[in-house]
Amino acid sequence: QYSHQGCASMAAPPITRTRTPAWVDSDTWYAFDGADGYINVRTGELSATDPTGLRPDGSRRRSAAVAGNWAVPFRSPPPRLPSCLARQPPEDANAEMLTPCVESWGSRTGPTFTAPHGVHLARDGHTEHVPEDFTSHLARAWAACTQGRAISWGSSAIDWCSAFRAPLQSASLLPVLARDPNYLAESEFDSNPWVVALAAIAPEARGLHVDVHGKRDAAGEADLDIGVGACRKMYGDTAADRVASMLAAALCASLPGWTVDPHPRLQGCWRTVPRRSLTQSSSGLGYAPVQLEIGYRLRRSLGRDRRLCERVAAVFAYSEAACVAACHGSDEQRGATTPWP
Repeated sequence: QYSHQGCASMAAPPITRTRTPAWVDSDTWYAFDGADGYINVRTGELSATDPTGLRPDGSRRRSAAVAGNWAVPFRSPPPRLPSCLARQPPEDANAEMLTPCVESWGSRTGPTFTAPHGVHLARDGHTEHVPEDFTSHLARAWAACTQGRAISWGSSAIDWCSAFRAPLQSASLLPVLARDPNYLAESEFDSNPWVVALAAIAPEARGLHVDVHGKRDAAGEADLDIGVGACRKMYGDTAADRVASMLAAALCASLPGWTVDPHPRLQGCWRTVPRRSLTQSSSGLGYAPVQLEIGYRLRRSLGRDRRLCERVAAVFAYSEAACVAACHGSDEQRGATTPWP
């Protein structure tokens, strides 16, 4: 059994049992400051014209919001994102889609954020892995706020999966399925494009790695899980426990009303199958890795509340040095506690 760390005050909306999927009415369209077009941060989909919420055949998408600030067609000017988050459409529609997009902001001294499950992906011997809404946006937004880096699927991959609702594959004459970077065979470690992208970052810049994932809202589970299984396997129990406890305390303070679990069931580390998660791959490259599993309600709230999103980003910026010290520092540094202000 494990316990959740609750964040008092401003109670989050309760989990209600319903047959309505969480993604219904969840499309979240923004315009950009100083740039044309719109982005649906739920999926990463771009639109050059005002979104209507309609499919090509004229039927309405269930994901399109029908009321409130996020309703489409727009009833008032939509909220705006900074132009640095404007995602450029691919110049070549047939460009290689299996290579992730690597972006950096500002000084590039902040954490590295990844969102490998932003599109449909095939998994060996399993049903396809469906996209985890809002995760690509959160990785990019947090990287922009912290002057760090984000690795996520590019516009061409998002557009392809949006059109075909099928596991991502290359646009070549002999299609190749995209490999799930969170379910890699040991033989793929050196050649997978996501691991290659992490390895391309200079060793001195390989600090905190936050791998962003989504999970279902479930009674009895926290809204946000902090997985340090890969950290534990590479750096030991003391380092992993220190990273989990520091981040949990800081995230709790920044997410009033939501719950955080530093000891969740999913730890971001495969134990019973010969596979590697992305945080297992990054720990082998010297990063201090953490896998976040975020419930749908919290993901949607972070996608729609820029201040809340920025507060969480500040946690990662402030905690990075202490997390890295816990994994790589001296014994004295490993035992240090960094309180959240």
